[in-house]
Amino acid sequence: MTRVLLIAALIISCGCASKATYRTVQAGFVTTQALDWHSTHQALEAGAIESNPLVPSGDVGRFITKAIVSVVVLWLTERLSRTHRAVAVAVLSGLSGFYAIISAHNYRLATTQP
Repeated sequence: MTRVLLIAALIISCGCASKATYRTVQAGFVTTQALDWHSTHQALEAGAIESNPLVPSGDVGRFITKAIVSVVVLWLTERLSRTHRAVAVAVLSGLSGFYAIISAHNYRLATTQP
């Protein structure tokens, strides 16, 4: 996570967030969202319990919630990128790092459940 924050700080400080960089970070965010959904599904199938009280039970509810939150984040950062692209890149990079950590934790739970 520290590395992600350092990279985001470098992007903001140097102002080197091109449109291509922004699109790549968007794709990375979508990928980490998919990994989070899949890893959560795998962990729950293995017997883990969802600890986020905001997430509804059931695969469809989790998927719809994940999709709505992802679309809202992408929409907001798209609007932000019009005037502050480097900040939008930093926000998406930080969120991607956060969800990558969650996904790794979920996959670990999926493989260690009895």
